[in-house]
Amino acid sequence: MRRTEPIGVAVIGAGWAGERHAAAYRVRPQLARVVAVVDANAAVAAARGHQWEASLATTDLDAALSRADVQAVSVCLPNSLHIATALAALEAGKHVIIEQPFATSVEDADTLIRTAARVRRLAMVAEGSRFDPVYLQMADMILSDEIGAPYLVRIARDQHRHEMLRARSWSLTDAASGAMWNGGIHDIETLRMFTGGLAIQEVYATTTRSNLPELEGDDTSVAVLRCEYGCVGTLSESYSAHTPSGLRVRAEVFGAHGAIATDGTGAITITTQDGERTVRVPSVDIYDAMVAHFLDCVSRGNEPATAAYGMRPGLFATLAAQTSMIFSAPIAPEPSSSF
Repeated sequence: MRRTEPIGVAVIGAGWAGERHAAAYRVRPQLARVVAVVDANAAVAAARGHQWEASLATTDLDAALSRADVQAVSVCLPNSLHIATALAALEAGKHVIIEQPFATSVEDADTLIRTAARVRRLAMVAEGSRFDPVYLQMADMILSDEIGAPYLVRIARDQHRHEMLRARSWSLTDAASGAMWNGGIHDIETLRMFTGGLAIQEVYATTTRSNLPELEGDDTSVAVLRCEYGCVGTLSESYSAHTPSGLRVRAEVFGAHGAIATDGTGAITITTQDGERTVRVPSVDIYDAMVAHFLDCVSRGNEPATAAYGMRPGLFATLAAQTSMIFSAPIAPEPSSSF
């Protein structure tokens, strides 16, 4: 049964991601209202609270979570703070939507999933690739056998983020800093979409020399993911690549009968022995789509498309890539059946 009253939301973290979440809530006043804003910087919290017409603007997480008029929480904090905040919100009886990576260890991920099940609240991961209309249409084409079974997936994410990272100094030293944590985890989810969720059996990852010495994580890295049924994925992630238009993501999938690719411009190119054709896909605000889905699931009591449990394999593959960079060896992700 659908909820009729607007859902009260607390936005935890009033930076870039928090602004995107708040904007998506605020265009749906009949469905949601931002009740509370929490940020470590009191001035930022106050400014965003005024801007978003929130009843409470504070640095105190418990003050927001204790409110009866808060039913849901957006966790938009530095990566290493996601899990503790999400667990606190669940224990307070709130539904949560959490930015990626939603956890930074197997143990934390499974604790979150078990806690959500125990308290009967939703734990949704804000995984944008799963709401990207281009990727969704590509996945539909692939799974409808337009190019045959995929045997190779190549994804390259190029961007130059030195100035932005230095301006957000926490991102340089966060426990989950680096290009693979912050870009690769999304591209692994894209690979999983394109292959219909084939199990990732082994990951080998390596890094180049650092062009951003202050960054504790990887500045530029490459990963090879061996999937079941002989499919291989390659990821290239960089914070130092100069591109004509900022962020550039190119995804290509090769099957027995053809290839399908996109270059981030909203176009999909399909190539087969019969020639080449291009399909254009209307763009959407991915954050808007994610938040709308979250609100619908909270209202109806439905399981989100990106529930934390379903995001485990991608997280574990990312963890395997991190371990592989350290030991210079292929790593098997934690098996999904272990939960």
